[in-house]
Amino acid sequence: MFLRTMFSSVLLSGVTLLVTGCTSVPTQADMMRNYAADTQAQAAIKQRLAADWDKGQALIVSGTKKIAEGERLIKDGEREQLEGRRLVRTSEREFKQNYPDSPINTQ
Repeated sequence: MFLRTMFSSVLLSGVTLLVTGCTSVPTQADMMRNYAADTQAQAAIKQRLAADWDKGQALIVSGTKKIAEGERLIKDGEREQLEGRRLVRTSEREFKQNYPDSPINTQ
């Protein structure tokens, strides 16, 4: 977008030089057109920067939510691991107590 606007500005300046001739002094109208082209290029840059800022703000909000969700999932996962380890220990202990002669208990 910026390059297209800048290209248009340069093209307009080139056409202005061709129309007025390389040796003549630019007219007031030529300077106004050049100023308008420069102002248009600056406006395009400012619009792009504003759009980038909006996108950045949205990414910050989205990322913050994902981090919070991730932290919650980590806590849930840690809790599930602890519960799983407890169940494994308990079931192994009870099996050994209830079936002491089982070949599994020799391992």
